Amino acid sequence: IESFEASLPSEAPAQVQRILEVDYNRLFVGPGPLLAPPYESYYESADEQSGKRGRLRTQAERTVAAKYREFGFTMPDTFIELPDHVAIELEFLSILSTKEAQAWRNEDNEEARAFQQEMTVFAKEHVGKWFGACARLIESSASREFSSQSAAAQFYAPVAAIVVAALGTLHTE
Repeated sequence: IESFEASLPSEAPAQVQRILEVDYNRLFVGPGPLLAPPYESYYESADEQSGKRGRLRTQAERTVAAKYREFGFTMPDTFIELPDHVAIELEFLSILSTKEAQAWRNEDNEEARAFQQEMTVFAKEHVGKWFGACARLIESSASREFSSQSAAAQFYAPVAAIVVAALGTLHTE
């Protein structure tokens, strides 16, 4: 990430945003086949051995949406992504973490441990289960489809590696 930042010292913020947007769209949006789909449904329905590409809007999406409702988490109407997008799954973990911290502050150890357990289970059964595969696609796409100086190689791939490492800490009990 530092090398990406160092390569842009004189760039205006709007230009940096454009650089990030272009690579973001190539990786996660399109046009064309997504290089690294950021959706749980895709990875849950794909079959690497047969080469079958995954699909969106599967049961995985409905399962995470139900979990969000269980905890009173609603997505803003203006947000256009599907419920199983990595950003939303990570946001949900953040909300659970905030609720856990509040419970510890209120000295409600039982509730704090319950939120801690929910975070561990959600990470293990959802985002922690599939995001490693997404991160590998980001890394391989960054090295295959982009220059070594690209935002994909110097920003998105390292950020994905950080997310994988952070999710790994939630798998311990």
